Amino acid sequence: AAVKGNFETARQVLLAMPSEAGLSLQDKGGKTAAELAREGGHQHIAHFIDKQRNSVRDAKRRRRCKGMEAMAPVLWVFITGLLTLFLYALRNFRYATVVAPPGDLPLERVPGGSLVVTFGVLVVFTTCASGLALLYHASTTDPGFIPMGGVKSKGGRGLAPEDIAVLHSGDWQRVCPTCKIIKPSRAKHDGVSNRCVREFDHNCPWIGAPVGKGNHRSFVTFLLLEATAMIVSLLTAIYAVCNDFDMPWGSGRAMHHMMLHHSSVVAFFVVDAFGLISVLALTCYQMNGVARNVLTAEDMRHHFAAGGNPYDRGSYQNIRRFFSKGSHGAEHAPDGPKTCDHPRSG
Repeated sequence: AAVKGNFETARQVLLAMPSEAGLSLQDKGGKTAAELAREGGHQHIAHFIDKQRNSVRDAKRRRRCKGMEAMAPVLWVFITGLLTLFLYALRNFRYATVVAPPGDLPLERVPGGSLVVTFGVLVVFTTCASGLALLYHASTTDPGFIPMGGVKSKGGRGLAPEDIAVLHSGDWQRVCPTCKIIKPSRAKHDGVSNRCVREFDHNCPWIGAPVGKGNHRSFVTFLLLEATAMIVSLLTAIYAVCNDFDMPWGSGRAMHHMMLHHSSVVAFFVVDAFGLISVLALTCYQMNGVARNVLTAEDMRHHFAAGGNPYDRGSYQNIRRFFSKGSHGAEHAPDGPKTCDHPRSG
């Protein structure tokens, strides 16, 4: 099939060879099928053979990364631990409250509670709890796995008409030899789960699952809620320190007082600020992709650098569609650029 340039026969044989050894078989002259295809001028078959071999090789290598799923519980422990540290750090604060004594005596500052701190604690607790629920949803829900073997035609044999059209167009990047399917637009094969995922964004080790059409909205909303919780908790802790009734401001002993009586607040400041930098960076990157309707897998490969993004409907419509429908959408925008027919999927 490689020598004669029969792509369909070569494809059927390749899809039946799941092992790397079978893909590296040589003829009597010591040449592989890919080398024979190149010699015969059939570059598309040679490319398909090389892609199948690399896919099998990468799948074997990336299966070792399955242990990264253990990082999802680590993220749970970090979030709940940071929330516990925040609540523990505020336990000994007394806040200055101004009261008017009877008569004409001047106003006095007395220790008391703080509505601002109470409100901040409620916001932080609510956003953290909601974020953890979304983290569980993003980790356990179907990210958009495409069934292995693809969709059969009406007769139950061969490829569907739309898949045949893709092959006739020469869009070989959409052929997945591992899953034995023609990938839908914006789908990509995830080497860690070894499955094709609709609207694949990336494989996140922190949730231990691919991020795709089924869980992308939950993942982004989780980031937004946790970033909000970390910012509000940091501002609440700063307010508590600034309004501490017992803080010896102006005496040069404020830092000593902090380290002696509120060391847990100092620890919270360090951990929260360190985590906030990473969370904000990831949140901003994800929201930028949502506003531009670009997936991380597409952005990393610069799929739309030359022909423009055919899925871009404008920032407002992109964000509105993503959070209302839960996906970016795989159809072209009505007024989007038409110079790029399909993004090249890896």
